[in-house]
Amino acid sequence: MGNACCADRDETSTVSVVTTRVGNQKEGFPLPTLLAADPNASGDVVPKGNPALIAEVPDGASVLTFRTPDASQVPMVFTKKPIGIDFCKSLPVSVKRTHPGGVAEEMGIKSGWVLVRVNDVDLQARTFPEIQELLVKFAMGLPS
Repeated sequence: MGNACCADRDETSTVSVVTTRVGNQKEGFPLPTLLAADPNASGDVVPKGNPALIAEVPDGASVLTFRTPDASQVPMVFTKKPIGIDFCKSLPVSVKRTHPGGVAEEMGIKSGWVLVRVNDVDLQARTFPEIQELLVKFAMGLPS
């Protein structure tokens, strides 16, 4: 469907991974602290922009951070598996699809979003095999 990473691949060309919520956080919403806003000196509301506030994640949970088509970075907290995402097997790694009715779909993750961070690891200079290994460890580290 227009994703260059997926256009020439068959249905087996995916990496699958897993999902959830933090405390009373509703599924489908990124970390509240990352989307919180502070007034600046003039009283304007300025969003906080530190996508690496991993200290805010509860024990046993993990974060995948995505770049959306509008260039914003959206961290999504996963507390259990399966997360319900198939990733394209090319760089930059992007969401090929979410599983219908799965956690990632319920969270609002969309096809085409680019994966930019796994927990506190920036993926910009990583190879595909390194990213694949990080995603496997990410999924294996989540409870069922």
